[in-house]
Amino acid sequence: MFVSVAGELFRTLFDRAPVALVVLDVARGAVTPVHANAKFRVMFDGVPDAALSLSKHAPSTLAHRFTLRDGEHADLTVTATSLDAGHVMLSFADGAAAVRLAALAESSQEFNLATGDVRELLELVTKRLGERLDAFATVRLISRDGLSLEIGGSTWHRDPTLAAAARQLVLDSPQRLGEGMSGRVAQTGEAMLIPKLDPEVVAALTAERLRPVVLSLGLTSGLAVPLRARSRIIGVLSLGRGRDGASFTQDDVRLAQDLADRAGLAVENALLLADLEQRVQQRTAELTEANRELEAFSYSVSHDLRAPLRSIEGFSSVLEEEQSERLDEGGKDALARVRRAAKRMTQIIDDLLKLSRIHTVQMVTRSVDLSRLAGTIVEELRAGEPDRD
Repeated sequence: MFVSVAGELFRTLFDRAPVALVVLDVARGAVTPVHANAKFRVMFDGVPDAALSLSKHAPSTLAHRFTLRDGEHADLTVTATSLDAGHVMLSFADGAAAVRLAALAESSQEFNLATGDVRELLELVTKRLGERLDAFATVRLISRDGLSLEIGGSTWHRDPTLAAAARQLVLDSPQRLGEGMSGRVAQTGEAMLIPKLDPEVVAALTAERLRPVVLSLGLTSGLAVPLRARSRIIGVLSLGRGRDGASFTQDDVRLAQDLADRAGLAVENALLLADLEQRVQQRTAELTEANRELEAFSYSVSHDLRAPLRSIEGFSSVLEEEQSERLDEGGKDALARVRRAAKRMTQIIDDLLKLSRIHTVQMVTRSVDLSRLAGTIVEELRAGEPDRD
């Protein structure tokens, strides 16, 4: 059962593919179909002579307009590849499909290698899609609250004047999801195609201040596809053609959607990067402000603490100089401890101030004698509490 299911799956994939594969026995002239999809079987009774003659020059490729059995013509690309001394494989590809695949591959690579700047990437996306589909193109992203298409985005038109007009038409005001062609596509996630448009009717349905812009564009055909990333709709790509352009077709919709899906991933990554950079900048600013407040606090505390310490140090010094003969050994020892503690406190305050400014100086590493440091601490503890072991 697994084999039959797999075979049916591959048969379906082959029938959808715009490719036929045949193997030619050069000596006998016999042709063995490896794969011939339904489209190819309808087009030809057998392998055309032009393709058979190509086998003599394998490896080689031929772009040729073939006459079909119904009298129509089709542009196909045929590639001949030698399998061994007596056999050649011929592959047939729809010329339009080959161009489409090449455009997708090239655009995908360009989008992935593009800058992480969201605005620059949107400009690249609209330019490439406009060029590929010979139309004016607009990309708008969905707002963070998910209620509208954002003000801004990007537009492209071969004519810079019309590009500016298009920008005024679609980018200078927000558009709620569900309103208009782009709004409905953003809400439903389904592509929309309007093969025929009447510029006069479109202008009549537009706000009065924008009617001259609509008339200057002269839109006669339009389509819009969702900009998707990881199964999430992040924006809308809109395309329009004027009086000098052909109407959009379903093939155009498929190409636009494929390109939009590839662009959507790149835009999503750029948005994530921009959000990450914004968070880093915000956290850096918060950290800088916290360090500034810490430094101010440390300075204030040190100033407030130094005053009583100076008094303790001053009075204890006077007491030692003028009243030492009245003190017994215990009193003198206690006074000495007070003075040492005051000096130690002053040192601690100085160290705290240095610590608060550590972010403003370059870090310098050096060896530390931990044994000596531990010994110093033990001596201070013993001096403070001589009766403890």
